[in-house]
Amino acid sequence: METLLSGPDRVIFKAASGYETLRYVLKHHFALILLDVRMPEMDGFETAALIRTRKQSKDTPIIFISGVDTLESDMVKGFSKGAAADYIFKPIVPHVLQSKVALFVECFHQRKRLKQQALQQILKEIKR
Repeated sequence: METLLSGPDRVIFKAASGYETLRYVLKHHFALILLDVRMPEMDGFETAALIRTRKQSKDTPIIFISGVDTLESDMVKGFSKGAAADYIFKPIVPHVLQSKVALFVECFHQRKRLKQQALQQILKEIKR
């Protein structure tokens, strides 16, 4: 997946567990988080809930990745708690994953540009 998702202006972090994911979230701001529903020690739902408790990451989009054995109730659980922006099932269709990631990354960059423009406008107003 790393090769599939790599591209210009993208830094990809890989985590082997929910705890490792949380350590990254404490230190970095992400355009998107891809979380496997089934992870060792802490599942994707628990990890997402903890990500949502931090002000800096509460709005970060999360796409859950899950095996075909996922129950509909798992999807409802992810969406109902506001944890999931989307769900992707294994086996992953490369084009679908690339398109979804590209969309979220572009939205992230647009929000960043808008914030910078707003800040510049405020600074212009202050100088007047």
